[in-house]
Amino acid sequence: MPNNKNKGFSLVEIIIAIAVMTLLISPIIAQTIQTLNTSARAKERQYVVDNADKVMEYFRSNTINDLSKTGKKGDDKLEIKSVTTYDGGSVTTIRPRCQVYYKEQHIGYVDYNATDYVLSDAKLGKEKHNYTRTVTLDDLSNVLMDRNSKDKDGTALNNIDDGEAPDKYRYFIRYNINNSTSDIGDLSKWDITTEGSAVQYDDRHHVKAIVVDRMDYDEYTNPNEVPLGNIQDLDSTTMAIIEGSATDVDVQFRQDFIGSLMDIIARHKAELVANDTWDDYTDKENLNNIFEDVIQGSGNKFNRMIKITCVGEDIVDDKPSYYRVRVDVYLKAIYTFLGESIGSKAKDNEKYAYTVYNQKFYTEEAPDIFLVYEPFITQVGTNYVTYANNDHIAVRSDKYTSGAIKGSDPSKIYLVKSNETWANTNGKITDLPDNNYFLTSVGGKYVPVNINVTQIHTKGASVDDEELPLQIITNVSMTGDTVSTYKINEAYDGQRQFSTNAISDASLVPDRHLAADETYCSYPSQFSVGDQIEYPDGTCKDPITYPLNDKRTESRLFSITVKYHNEDVASEKNVYTYFTGAKGAD
Repeated sequence: MPNNKNKGFSLVEIIIAIAVMTLLISPIIAQTIQTLNTSARAKERQYVVDNADKVMEYFRSNTINDLSKTGKKGDDKLEIKSVTTYDGGSVTTIRPRCQVYYKEQHIGYVDYNATDYVLSDAKLGKEKHNYTRTVTLDDLSNVLMDRNSKDKDGTALNNIDDGEAPDKYRYFIRYNINNSTSDIGDLSKWDITTEGSAVQYDDRHHVKAIVVDRMDYDEYTNPNEVPLGNIQDLDSTTMAIIEGSATDVDVQFRQDFIGSLMDIIARHKAELVANDTWDDYTDKENLNNIFEDVIQGSGNKFNRMIKITCVGEDIVDDKPSYYRVRVDVYLKAIYTFLGESIGSKAKDNEKYAYTVYNQKFYTEEAPDIFLVYEPFITQVGTNYVTYANNDHIAVRSDKYTSGAIKGSDPSKIYLVKSNETWANTNGKITDLPDNNYFLTSVGGKYVPVNINVTQIHTKGASVDDEELPLQIITNVSMTGDTVSTYKINEAYDGQRQFSTNAISDASLVPDRHLAADETYCSYPSQFSVGDQIEYPDGTCKDPITYPLNDKRTESRLFSITVKYHNEDVASEKNVYTYFTGAKGAD
């Protein structure tokens, strides 16, 4: 008799099983497909990101002049096919206009400059999709922060006003906006860039609307619209940037000098104990007062020397392998304390020698030097910070850095007085133009600090042919509010800020900064006899001058936006990918 217990599934049962399995597996399959698609898109985007990084680096490393079809650096396969500048120069290249939103409120507009570079197409990703690429350089960020921006006809365009103290605030692009951001309204109206700014684009893919934030800041000037001298790029790889170091040394000197006073106090312990004054001289609070008394004491003299060295080194075939920029600060204290006369011996001041900058530059041209400067500070904690009456700057160059070789580009020193200094006149000085002098109190009145500038050169060397002085471009003692009225080192109350004579009293100058084969040489003094630095090609330049009226766009501050469009997936919405960076900033 047949055994029916082992019979197979019926057709109906199989169909039901397949249906049930399909219901169970379908979500898994859909999820798997979605995951694979997401992974593919992520991988494709990574190809785009990697390519955009190369493009970004290319634009950062090339100057404006070099950004042509035959750029000097970067990917050899990268070709710039066309360049269009939107700077208001003609009707066809009108500047882009950007509507400005603070939170949800439209508060005004700005016009800005933009330049579009159309690159050769790139095939990217596993599927080798064809991408068109455009790079835009613009100064929107700077214009937003500059409340005085104007169009090409001089009309003020920046009428931003959020209704809350409009003269108090400056505006900057807001970043880190994401899906959880609620105070800017409907996020679907905005494109969110890779760094999280909310923007809208016009048909040229320039920013036509942007969300900003605000800061409590009195002034900001678009650096692309003001005279910046010959500064081409504030890049620490090509320029020596020294900020705040000299005044930091003043603080260090104060601490080291108090340490020297404590050594003297220790030597006189028996005498001070006998006079019942030991506690007065060892109390920490009193030590600062003692420092002030000594440094201001009659007959006591404190001098500082900033030595700036810019030379070629490791010379091969009469060419330097690299350039050395070094800044040393030396101080000399000549004083009497507890009956001891200190400072006449070199060892008395050996501890007051500080190296604040020392770097090699493997650059094609000799580097420039950007030094934020403030004279030697002798007194702090009072209503007016007292500067020393004299300060010294000594410059050491050679033929490789000074332009003594015909056709070479000489290094320049940018000696910059920042807006915020330690000195505070508290309204005591009312007639000083722009307060651009460094003043010190002498005999109850304020006069310019005497900043003595000298050159250090090799004994026996021909200064004119081998070691020219470096040009100093500075806003210190600069007066005037227009290019036609700018002047430098005008006398204030009968005294000038800069003097350029060789040091006359070497006993007052710190001892350790001169090598055995070096000596002092006067800087040319255009302030009295019209002397200039004369270069081998016959050109002449003032040795100390104000920032020049240079409005070139070469290597100024711009934002870089790299835009990609996938031509093979044109049906997708928003197929542009944006990557942003900065040019001219480090």
